[in-house]
Amino acid sequence: MLSLLRRRADDPAVVELIGRDPALIERSAYQGFVQLKNEGVSVIFKEAPWVILSTEITDPAALHVAAFHLHRDGHEGYAGYSGQLPNDVSLEDSEADLVGKMGEPSAIGGGGMSTVLKRPIARWLRYLLGEAILQFQMDTDGRVDMATLYSPDTQLG
Repeated sequence: MLSLLRRRADDPAVVELIGRDPALIERSAYQGFVQLKNEGVSVIFKEAPWVILSTEITDPAALHVAAFHLHRDGHEGYAGYSGQLPNDVSLEDSEADLVGKMGEPSAIGGGGMSTVLKRPIARWLRYLLGEAILQFQMDTDGRVDMATLYSPDTQLG
């Protein structure tokens, strides 16, 4: 999946993964998404200025792969992602197991309660993976329930 980050939605490898014509991607403003519930994956797309360098843009409205959410079985109605994660991380590992396998994260966040949403904010641990980021979200029991592989937004302008 790492090799698919930043590719256009009409790239043959992306089309093969999502299993549909890119014109059928659900869009909201400058983003789009595809839910592959049976595979435990959701794919997030963003328009070119958010994903690639301005010097590489040929069509500013073209969608590019920005992120993959890899879900644990039952998370948000998804089947469990069955692919390999780095260092044999499992989508059910405890935070201690995760840190033991991946090392110290580059950033930690979340946790606590949202005063606006009136619900808990998921704790997360972030790791640099080349030019991408791999972020693990923890459930209320302190176990990984989702991993997100994403490309940081580029600077607009």
